[in-house]
Amino acid sequence: MTRRREEKKLVEEFIKKCNIKGKYEVEKPIPKTRVDGDKVIVNTLSGIYSLRADIFITTDDGKYIIVEAKTRMNPSQLGQLLCYRDLFAQMYNIDLEKIEMIALCKQEEESLIKIFQKYGVKINKLDKNGLFYIGR
Repeated sequence: MTRRREEKKLVEEFIKKCNIKGKYEVEKPIPKTRVDGDKVIVNTLSGIYSLRADIFITTDDGKYIIVEAKTRMNPSQLGQLLCYRDLFAQMYNIDLEKIEMIALCKQEEESLIKIFQKYGVKINKLDKNGLFYIGR
């Protein structure tokens, strides 16, 4: 199975097993803006593959959660979450505290756990025993 298919399977399983109440969007484009003279252009098509959150949740209590799935935790996962959060907050003028980030993985990387948590990223692991939070 390709890595992308494994990540897609992770996303499907997360949605089935997650108990967060709200609206789930898969492969949600995160808008980018650019300035062209005196015009601000919002473009969700430019970079369509690189700026898509695996799961975007609008919770019933008015918060937002961005989930990025990887088979194994890695630094690019953290970078994606931070960029998506900041771009989304900037585009919709939302306070950063209202946006949570979840790193979803099948295999955590011990050396990265504290770094992810330093930036407020929750780590969820999905394995044969189910979905659970890695909190240290």
